Amino acid sequence: MSLKNLFGICFLCSLTIIGCRSIDSATSVTGLWQVTKVMVGDQEMTPRAKWVRLDAKGTYASGNGWLQNSSGAWSYDEENSALKIETETGFEDTFDSFKVVIESDSVMVWEREEEGQKVTVFYKWIQSIPKNLPDIITGIWDLESANLNGKDVMKDYDPAGNRFLFLRWDHLFIDFTDEGRLTGIWRVDAHSPTLDILYYNNSQPQETWTIRVEGEDQLIWSRDDEGLELVFSRLTSFPE
Repeated sequence: MSLKNLFGICFLCSLTIIGCRSIDSATSVTGLWQVTKVMVGDQEMTPRAKWVRLDAKGTYASGNGWLQNSSGAWSYDEENSALKIETETGFEDTFDSFKVVIESDSVMVWEREEEGQKVTVFYKWIQSIPKNLPDIITGIWDLESANLNGKDVMKDYDPAGNRFLFLRWDHLFIDFTDEGRLTGIWRVDAHSPTLDILYYNNSQPQETWTIRVEGEDQLIWSRDDEGLELVFSRLTSFPE
């Protein structure tokens, strides 16, 4: 895939538009919309919690979860059902306008070709900005249990029973252990529930985990190939 095509996909993932009740006029495509599926050729490249807000005054903003990462202006050619975006912040869209197809009163599809590949984007109308996985896991987490192939290995990860993590909004983390504080950077993959933990000064090896959240108050890290699972519970204040 060429760099230009990659930028086109990045722009697409940073934008995402439309939804609708009717396509009688440009005002009918205004509102808040979320991407449900992106196909580039036969490959699915759906971003998580991607949204776009089209204002009636012809401006837009879009982002992933609570992070806004693109803004600018939009215009709609009603006769040709064509949507055009002009970016002020974010990736510039150098491709042609999208062909808009309405599937229902709350579902819209964009279609166009980018360097020989068909790009199709599906949207649904929403009422509030969706949370992304990084938004949900930001906070303080107490290590509750550790299991290796069904065996309790808590003594290996938290022998004193007081280990907890602080995942900060700026993607720095503090790991409070019996031996002191470890610090570094955390990130979640844009397309999969994969968490990377990178410790400063190589104090610990880089870690990669598959994560899931249950009820927003329980965070589970796992490595299926090792049979390892760590379970954290959310805290609303730092332990004494």
